[in-house]
Amino acid sequence: MTARKIAVVGLGLIGGSLGLALKQAKGDELEIIGFARRPETASEAVRRGVVDGTEAQLARAVSRADVVVIATPVLTIKDILRDIAGHLSPNSIVTDTGSTKVQIMKWAREYLPSTVSFVGGHPMTGKETTGLEEAEPGLFQDCVYCLTQESDQEASRAIQEIVEWVGARPLFISAEEHDELVAGISHLPILLSSALVSVLARSPLWPQMAKLAATGYRDSTRLASGSPELNYGICSTNQRAIIAWIDRYIEELNEYRHLVLEGEQELEKSFLKTREMRQRWLENVGRRFKKNLPMDSRESRVPSQETRVGGGLMTLDSRLADSKVEQRVTRVRTLKGEIIPPGDKSISHRALILNSIARGRAEISNFLPAADCLSTLSCLRALGVKIELHGNEVLIEGVAGKGFSRPKDALDAGNSGTTMRLLAGLLAAQPFVSVITGDASLRSRPMDRIIQPLNLMGADIRGGEQNTRAPLIIREGMLQGIHYRLPVASAQVKSSILLAALFAAGDTIIEEPAPSRDHTERMLQAMGANVRTEGSNIILSPPSRLSPLDTQIPGDISSAAFWLVAGAIHNDARIRILGTGTNPTRSGIIEVLQSMGARVKIENERWEENEPVADLLIESSSLNGTAIGGDLIPRVLDEIPAIAVAASVAGGTTVIRDARELRVKEADRIRATVLELSKLGANIEELPDGMIIHGVAQLRGGRCHSHGDHRLAMALGIAGLIAEGETTISDAEVVDISYPQFWEDMARLSV
Repeated sequence: MTARKIAVVGLGLIGGSLGLALKQAKGDELEIIGFARRPETASEAVRRGVVDGTEAQLARAVSRADVVVIATPVLTIKDILRDIAGHLSPNSIVTDTGSTKVQIMKWAREYLPSTVSFVGGHPMTGKETTGLEEAEPGLFQDCVYCLTQESDQEASRAIQEIVEWVGARPLFISAEEHDELVAGISHLPILLSSALVSVLARSPLWPQMAKLAATGYRDSTRLASGSPELNYGICSTNQRAIIAWIDRYIEELNEYRHLVLEGEQELEKSFLKTREMRQRWLENVGRRFKKNLPMDSRESRVPSQETRVGGGLMTLDSRLADSKVEQRVTRVRTLKGEIIPPGDKSISHRALILNSIARGRAEISNFLPAADCLSTLSCLRALGVKIELHGNEVLIEGVAGKGFSRPKDALDAGNSGTTMRLLAGLLAAQPFVSVITGDASLRSRPMDRIIQPLNLMGADIRGGEQNTRAPLIIREGMLQGIHYRLPVASAQVKSSILLAALFAAGDTIIEEPAPSRDHTERMLQAMGANVRTEGSNIILSPPSRLSPLDTQIPGDISSAAFWLVAGAIHNDARIRILGTGTNPTRSGIIEVLQSMGARVKIENERWEENEPVADLLIESSSLNGTAIGGDLIPRVLDEIPAIAVAASVAGGTTVIRDARELRVKEADRIRATVLELSKLGANIEELPDGMIIHGVAQLRGGRCHSHGDHRLAMALGIAGLIAEGETTISDAEVVDISYPQFWEDMARLSV
C-alpha cells in the first residue's frame, strides 16, 4: 500500500520535521493532517507548511488516514493508541517514533483492532531541544530509522517507503534487540550526563568549579538539557536493559578507579585504546555526526567512484554521511567472460582453526581475506597463534592442542557465526576463562544450539538471555564424548561439537537429520583424525595429535552461485567459473538450476586436498519454476537469495519450504529477500519457513537495502543486471564479508 493521507499525532521536533520532510519530498502527492494538544501549535504547524491542515479532535484526525504516525513522548503513546483504536479505518497502518519498542509493541497488540497493522519505528536522530520551532526537513537525512521486524509484511513496506521518502535509512530490527542496543548508545548517556551534572552541582566546590567549566563540561552534560518528560518515559519503559548497562558501566568505573590508583602505564594504554575505538567509530558509522561540527572541522565529501558497465553506469557512492556504499546497477547487454571466485569461506575458517591446534607449520593458499574469515584470524592471534597473512596466502604455526594463551580481552567474532560457534567448541577445553562476543547482529543470533550440546559434554559455557545469546563466557570443562542428535542439520553446530570432541574422553557420535557441509570432517581426516561416517552418524575418536595441513582452498560455490544465476537469467550470457569447489554437501545450487532448465556444464573435474573441484560453464537459459525443500535445503541455504532471483523471472511458480533457518542469519533472510525483491517487481510471498515466487516477465529497477546481509546485496546486484532502469543497493559494502571483489567482477563481466 502506498500512503496518500497521513495523520501526524504530535507536532513537536520529530512530528514537525517529519511533516516538513514529507512535504518537501512528495509535495501535493500527500495530504498530511496534524493533531496537537495546544491550538497554537496546530496553527503554527499550518502556517509553516508542516501539515495541510489540523483537526481539533484526535478521532477526526486519524479517521480517514492511510497511515497514522504517533510522534509523542513514550508514555503518552499508550493513551493515544487506546483513544484512536475505535476510530481508525480498516486496513490502516499505525506507526510511532518512540525511543523504546518492546513496551509500545505490547500496547499496540493490546489496544489496536486486528484490522489495523502496527509497525514500531524509531528514527536515530534528534536534538536536546524540543518543540515545533526546532523542526527542520533535513533532520532525518541519512539517519538510521529502526523498524520492528515483528510487523506485518505489507505494512512494513508502506512504512519503509515513507522512511525512504524523508531521506532516512530503514533498518529492520527486533523490538528486544532495539531496546538492548539503544539502552547502551542512547539511554545510558542521558543518565550519565544527568548524573555528572548532579554530582558536581551538589558539591560545595561547585561555585568555584562553575567559573572554570568550559567545553569539556558542556559537551559531557549536553544530554542533561533534554526533556525530563521524554527521558522519564524512556527509562520507565526500558528498565531491564538500562539497568544492565548501568551495572556494566559501574564495573568499568571501578576498573578505572583501580587504574587511577595503581595503573600508571596501564591507564595510559586504556586511554589510547578507547581513543582508537572512538576514532574507528567516527571514521565509519559516526561520520554522519560531523555535519554538526564547525565548517573547518568537517571532512570533505568523498567523491563518487563510477565504473562504466556495458550499456549503463554502475556507481560506487561513498557518502560522507555514514561511509556506507550505494551500488547502482543498470541492465547490461551481455554477460561474458571468466571468473575465479574467491576462496571458500567455510574452508578458510576451518583451515585456520584446525591448523591452529596442529603441531607444526602450515601454508594456506587462496585463503579468503574477507571480514568473517579475518574475524577468525584475529581471534586466533589473540589466543597466541602465530599467523602471517600476505594477500590470500597464510602461514600459520599450530600450538598443538591446548597450547593457546589466555586472551587479554574478549574475543571479537564480528559478524561471523562460524567464528563464534566453532571457537566455542575449541575453547571449551582450554585451561582458562575466555569471553567471545560479536556485533549486534551476531549477538542476536541463537547460540543455545551450541551451548546445550557442549555443556552436555561437560563444558562450562554461559550466555546472555538465559543461555541463548552471545556474549559467551567459557570456562574449562572436563569433556566427555556424547551421542548427540542434531535438532536441525547445521554444519556450524556439528563442527563445534567435533572440535570439542578432539579433547574429550571417549568417542563422540553426532547424528544428522540431513547431510550438511562436511568440510570439517574431510579436513580432520586429512590431518590424521579418526573421524568416519556411518549412515547418518559422524563418529570421532580423539587423536593423539593433528598434523598440519598445507591447503589450496577451492573457489567458493556460494559466491559462484551468483554468476550461475546471472548467466542463467540473462538473455546473452556465457560465463565460465574456474576452480570452484563442488563438494556434494554444497553443490545443491547446481541441482536446483538444472531442475529449472539451466544450461550448466561441469568441466575439468579434479581433487584438491580432499575436496572435489571443477570449472563451471553457465549460458543463457529458459527457466521454469521448481520445488525446493527437505534434505536439499541444507545444501542450498546460503544460495536461497540468488535462487529467489532466478525464480522471479522463471516460468511458473517456485516454492521454497523447510528453510526456517534463514530467519536467524545476518538478517531475517526470508523477510528481507521478500521485501527487497518485491521492490523490483517480483511476485513473491513470505512463508513461515520459506517463500512462494510466481515468475514475472520483467523485473524493474528500484531502491533496495541489503539489511546488512552480504548474500542479499549480491542477489539484488544480479537482479539489477536484467531489470529495466536503475537499481540502487544501499549498504552494498557488506559484500566484503564473503566476496570483496564482487562489484569489480560484475563490472568485468558486463558489456
